[in-house]
Amino acid sequence: MTVSSAKCKRGNLSIKLLPIDACRVVPQDLSELNHLVARNPELSQELCLAELVSPPPRCEKHAAAVTLQKVYKSYRTRRNLADCAVVVEELWWKALDFASLKRSSISFFNNDKPETAVSRWARARTRAAKVGKGLSKSDKAQKLALRHWLEAIDPRHRYGHNLPFYYDVWFKNESTQPFFYW
Repeated sequence: MTVSSAKCKRGNLSIKLLPIDACRVVPQDLSELNHLVARNPELSQELCLAELVSPPPRCEKHAAAVTLQKVYKSYRTRRNLADCAVVVEELWWKALDFASLKRSSISFFNNDKPETAVSRWARARTRAAKVGKGLSKSDKAQKLALRHWLEAIDPRHRYGHNLPFYYDVWFKNESTQPFFYW
C-alpha cells in the first residue's frame, strides 16, 4: 500500500507484525481499515483495493512448495531406480558376453576333454555373431567381417591373418572336405 508521507501524520498509521505461519495477512473484516479511514479521510483517496489484497498467504505457498518438492523427489527417485535397472541389465549382458567369448577363445582349449561338432559349430556361431555386430552393409565392412570371422573361428591358429589365403584356395579347389580340415 502506498501512502504519501506528506498526507499522513505521525501516529495515524500503525504496522502490525504477523507471525510467519499466519495464514491470513489481510483481516477478513476491514473494520480496522474503516476506522483508520474515518479518522483520516485523506487516506481513502490514496488506498486502492488491489493493494489491500495480499499475495497468497505463506502457508499456502509453503504447502505448494512442499508438494512440488515431493513430486520432484519422487520423480528423481524413479529416474535413479530406472537408471540403476538399466545399468544392472547392461552389466549382466556384459558378463554373459564375457563368459561366452571366453568359452570360445583360446583359453577354452586348455581343457583336455574332447569337443563335439555341435559345440564347435555353436562356438563358431557365437564368435561370428559377435564379429558382425554393428557392421554396416558396405563392401569394405563385409570383407572385414569375413576376415575377422575366419580369425575368430580358429583361435588355436597362431596366425589368423593367413586364414583368408587358405580359405580362398579351399574355395577355388572345390574340395569335398570342410574348411577346418585344411
